Amino acid sequence: MSDIHARREAFVWTDDEVELLLRVTLDYTTTKVQENVDWESCKCKYSDIGVAFHAQYPRTQTDKDFPHDANAITKVQLTAKIKNIRSNYRQAVDTGHRSGQGHVVLLFFELCEEGSAPGKAEQPQK
Repeated sequence: MSDIHARREAFVWTDDEVELLLRVTLDYTTTKVQENVDWESCKCKYSDIGVAFHAQYPRTQTDKDFPHDANAITKVQLTAKIKNIRSNYRQAVDTGHRSGQGHVVLLFFELCEEGSAPGKAEQPQK
């Protein structure tokens, strides 16, 4: 059991990995909106996102920072990261400050914003 905790605590996401995770999640939510399905209600959403993330994770050397073996990133880690980002993003929106809610929200605020309100672009501006 301590091995699992040590491995989970030792895992550090790179900015490129986080960006890929956010883009995969955005693609998933967009697809569900187009299908008229509330993605939050999908029981297998984290599994589906994990499959897409692993499929898009580079297997060979790239100019981006993907140091981990794609298969080493577990569903638990993906789920925790998505939930953490969403929580920090909500805090940033609630407080009106992009900074102070973590490095990821500061760097990827626009991507988080795009993912938080699918269909937002279709709403008429007042």
